Amino acid sequence: MDFLYLQHRCAIKKDYPNLLDITAAGHLLAYETVYDGVREIKEEIDIDAAFDELVPLVIIQYYQTKEDFIDKELPNVFLYETAHSFDDFTLQPEEVSRLC
Repeated sequence: MDFLYLQHRCAIKKDYPNLLDITAAGHLLAYETVYDGVREIKEEIDIDAAFDELVPLVIIQYYQTKEDFIDKELPNVFLYETAHSFDDFTLQPEEVSRLC
């Protein structure tokens, strides 16, 4: 049986709390490349994955302005196929409240 997991963002997140998001998402530092982003998988759901195991899906140009907040991103979205069960994930509670 195949599943697509989304994360429910923690209620204390500054940006977009309590909303669904792609699982294991994060921001790169100025000197990092998209390859460095694989660390977010380990940090947020405690799964070791190599970049070459990811299947590229899309790069989204995203721009949102709200009051005093500007969110301008270029998210690279990947698919990670795994045999891990739901119980194999250990969530980073300050980032992810649950997977669904």
